[in-house]
Amino acid sequence: MSGQEQLDNASMDSNSMGESLSNVQTLRIINVTFKLGYTYEQCEDDHWIIKPKLSNMVSATIPGLGNYFEQISGPKIEYVQMGWPGAGVSYDQREAFIESCKKSPFNLAPIFPADEAAIASAYQVFLKGYLWPFFHYSSRSFQREPYENYKKVMAEYGEAIKQEYFKKPDVQTVILLHDYHLVLLGAEVRKLLPHATIAFFLHSQFPSVELFRQMPIRSPILRSLLDNDVVGFQTFNYSRHFGIACHQVLGAEKSPRGVMGPNGKLTACIIRAAGIDVQAREQLVKANLEELKKEIQELKTSLGLEGRKLIVGRSFRLDINSGIKPKFEAYEKLLDQNPDLRENTVFMHCVGTLCGDEPQPSEEVLQLKGEIDSVCGRIGMRLGSFKFIPANFRDLGGNEISALAVDLLADVIVITPTRDGLNLHSHEALLAQSHAPLVDEPLRNAPLVLSEFTGSAMSLSGARIVNPHNQDQLAEAMLEALNMSEAEKKKKFKANLDYIQRNHSFHWWVSVLDDVLTNTDASPPSFRAASPAVAPPPSLVPVPFPMETCVKHYKEAKKALFLSDYDGTLTAIVAQPEDAKPSAKLRTALKGLCDSEKATFYAVSGRDRGSLAGWLGDLPIGIVTEHGCFCRQPGVDNMENWSPVETDISWRETIIKVMQDFTECTPGSRTEEKEVNITWHYRNAEEKFARWQAKDLEANLMNLASSFDIDICPGKMAVEVRPFGVNKGTSVFKILDHLVPNASEIGWIMCAGDDTADDQMFDAVHQWCDNNPTQKVSAYTIVVGRTTSKAKYKVDSHEDVIALLEACVATDGTVAK
Repeated sequence: MSGQEQLDNASMDSNSMGESLSNVQTLRIINVTFKLGYTYEQCEDDHWIIKPKLSNMVSATIPGLGNYFEQISGPKIEYVQMGWPGAGVSYDQREAFIESCKKSPFNLAPIFPADEAAIASAYQVFLKGYLWPFFHYSSRSFQREPYENYKKVMAEYGEAIKQEYFKKPDVQTVILLHDYHLVLLGAEVRKLLPHATIAFFLHSQFPSVELFRQMPIRSPILRSLLDNDVVGFQTFNYSRHFGIACHQVLGAEKSPRGVMGPNGKLTACIIRAAGIDVQAREQLVKANLEELKKEIQELKTSLGLEGRKLIVGRSFRLDINSGIKPKFEAYEKLLDQNPDLRENTVFMHCVGTLCGDEPQPSEEVLQLKGEIDSVCGRIGMRLGSFKFIPANFRDLGGNEISALAVDLLADVIVITPTRDGLNLHSHEALLAQSHAPLVDEPLRNAPLVLSEFTGSAMSLSGARIVNPHNQDQLAEAMLEALNMSEAEKKKKFKANLDYIQRNHSFHWWVSVLDDVLTNTDASPPSFRAASPAVAPPPSLVPVPFPMETCVKHYKEAKKALFLSDYDGTLTAIVAQPEDAKPSAKLRTALKGLCDSEKATFYAVSGRDRGSLAGWLGDLPIGIVTEHGCFCRQPGVDNMENWSPVETDISWRETIIKVMQDFTECTPGSRTEEKEVNITWHYRNAEEKFARWQAKDLEANLMNLASSFDIDICPGKMAVEVRPFGVNKGTSVFKILDHLVPNASEIGWIMCAGDDTADDQMFDAVHQWCDNNPTQKVSAYTIVVGRTTSKAKYKVDSHEDVIALLEACVATDGTVAK
């Protein structure tokens, strides 16, 4: 990310920073992790060199928070980082280590529990051996002693936090606890600091209630989490699992804002997907250009990449959820099914380190490594040659430059763990690709194949989402990625990169802290607080569409009018709006209608005029865009502005800010700014959470509607704001009353749409026919894919609408030129 892009993103965070955070003068953060996210190197003079791990989003970013908040005109930030240094610092070295921490610029307050054996047991046996597998859907046997050691360690953490808290009791302070390691710490801190602001953020998954209920310590964990003021999750699904578990295990009540515990205390639940430090990663590349170029050349040579495409798999470490072995087996299947790829591709999976942050690999890790080596050897023997090895596994040993080199060279990136809370490796790999020009490499725009069981699958809309347990699907996805056109790769890569650069780690901090202060403030809830949803209008039940009767009436009519929505009616609904181009079949049918002397066709859409004019502008049809803001008459080049002359659009800035806030906390959603209307789309977001957010957005926009002359219009996976009185219904009246030549001769009308916004079109047609009873118009209002609508008839698909157009063309005997 360039310096200007970083400033632009800071400006965006400044605009979206909530009132609760912007009103604070100084904010102190006591940031607690079980282990400090730093590397340590002891010098001969007992001094320690301490460096943050770039891969640790929390620890690597917090030292830069002060400068970032200064850029966005936020509060002054003070912080301290607390946690165990890990087994790499022995207890007899702790005095020297603590002195080095005091001199470091990272404000570290290391915690050394009294019993060194107890913390080792708590970490290795309970946390890594039991709780982490359990949270990742791999049940293990419960052992009481390591759990009791863990409780003892959490009590000591609580005491350390209390001492740190009272060093500055008069400064507004947030105690922020991170990840599954600290699930019992909230209760300890609340007991010691009953009035403190405590938040907990779970960076990993929260398992489904069916699994969680099997845990013998389920109640203490849930009660401790509810002792926090705020509990944060990466995705809505994890938050939902937590709420259901609290309800079923503790009898707690769920609410739109969170969970009401048995003691009557509300714990707010927030959803904020984490990001990476985009600027730091660009600086890492620029600071190591020569070493990186050398690493790239060595990789090209060792892997024999000349004339071959490189498929790269990535994971932080080797564990039961990495999904590495199935990935190699899927690659083997790909080569078996496509012999031409055997000489043209190389697959390499890289782990950051073989055993994560542990000094030695466990027996389980060594067993997994042996299985992977066996698969790689088999693929090499069967499908390789003396020239190159097709399947490779590498331990990068924590070398960030080696990881960058691998990511930069990837033609396809495959990240398919069987379980992962978010997975920021996908972000890192894609961002690395964007730095290719810095090392004189071409931009490969590598397609991303991503497991559906990662939190990032809900955010990276350009990724090909797969089930990692389905080898056929995984092999198919690899083939699809290898054969993808350059234009398609560029488009999908841009969609992913835009999200990564926009939702960086500093943005996560701003959002989380704002959420925490909003939900712990005694003042009225912010505009994000849920309000009752507005009840939908009454609807009719359409009947199956009578194709033959309709075409018969069309044939008998002197003049015919076609009114049709575009997306979902003339084309299929697609994930990316720019992909909804008209099919050849549709264009042929429209050309045939244009050649008919009796047919007049209008596309009446909510789209911007640029899209429809680009796709349909060469046809002499009528085009109405933005629900009636603009219209181009049939056979005319220019569009008229149908918005009322006195229309005030000063509301746009306020509405955009509100929608952008919802976009930031709803992964997969987006805000579309048209010439007049503003639309919040959530088709690519997690459905249940997005619908909940949409209702919340509607309610908040309704509160603003009293101050502006606007309409709030919920639609199909979208919420739109437009000037009061601008809608498809008024557009239809304008077409019928003023625009269609010889309107009195109209004997047949087709009006088709798929969205609730199209009900206004159906109403307008019905009303016009009722007001002109002497014309005896055969009117067919048709809804696509919905079972309730104000249309009289229903069809299943846009293909049925095109079939009707084709039938009418055939009846006329016209042939598209």
